[in-house]
Amino acid sequence: MAIRGSYKGKETFEYIFEQVENCISIIEPFFKILTVDEIYTPDYLIKSERIVEQRQSVNLKKLAICDIAYAIVFYGASYKDRSPILRLYKDDYNQILMRYIIYLVSKKPHTLDDSFSIWEKFYAINKKELVASCVHDIRHKIDRLNSFRVIGYVKDSLGFYESIADTRYFDGHHYQLGHYFRHLFQTVKYIDERKILSYREKYEYAKTLRAQLSTAEQYVFFFNSVSKAGRDWELNNLLGHKSLILSCNRQLVTKYNLIKNIPDLHCEGGINIRDFYPFVDYEFLPVQHDRKNIISYFR
Repeated sequence: MAIRGSYKGKETFEYIFEQVENCISIIEPFFKILTVDEIYTPDYLIKSERIVEQRQSVNLKKLAICDIAYAIVFYGASYKDRSPILRLYKDDYNQILMRYIIYLVSKKPHTLDDSFSIWEKFYAINKKELVASCVHDIRHKIDRLNSFRVIGYVKDSLGFYESIADTRYFDGHHYQLGHYFRHLFQTVKYIDERKILSYREKYEYAKTLRAQLSTAEQYVFFFNSVSKAGRDWELNNLLGHKSLILSCNRQLVTKYNLIKNIPDLHCEGGINIRDFYPFVDYEFLPVQHDRKNIISYFR
């Protein structure tokens, strides 16, 4: 896996994690002002609230930020065609919000392009106005992206470098990451479903697999697992048993400590990984009482 000839192998995951955090820094100001009812579609809000009912440390705004930022990095935000990601999320989030922020991030050039500094200066100066304009249009249900006054200004300010910007920053990684995470999921699921193995033996196999993951890979894995694309790892399986221990049987991230080695649990935008996975035995933190109960049950 290589990008622009600059990143190879596991270095690529450092670049992808950097992209996710960069995307969060761009879109997070929009979420600060909007309410959850303005961010989510009604049906998807109900579905997401069920996650919070079972895992109360999860914040709905931050869940949406993680999901959308990862989706932008995963699928890409092409300035020529933004329709695929909009179609995939049309039933989940407010489409005015999605159209606005995807249009905005699609204009960000690659850091190696000469026009990158133009983008950085533009966004620093106009961020507040961009957010205010988006919030206004959401609250007044104005869905006219191409005629937005501020969007027009974006075009006037940034449009001139369309022909010189070689590669967009968020150009997508789904061809590589999709295969990577499907393979990882099927491997862990296969281990988990082997009835001839004890939990201790399953854990050792999963631990060996986790040992192959770099720190950056575990960060990217975290964002994948809380995104719409990866919630079968755990968040889709929170419902069911009221017992924490019994419910953990289908929660693979927690059951096998798959993000145990992440050193700093705080990411861009106030994202705290422990809020999403409170019962993982993190390498740099004391073992929690609930974690000890989980281990005792499975052993």
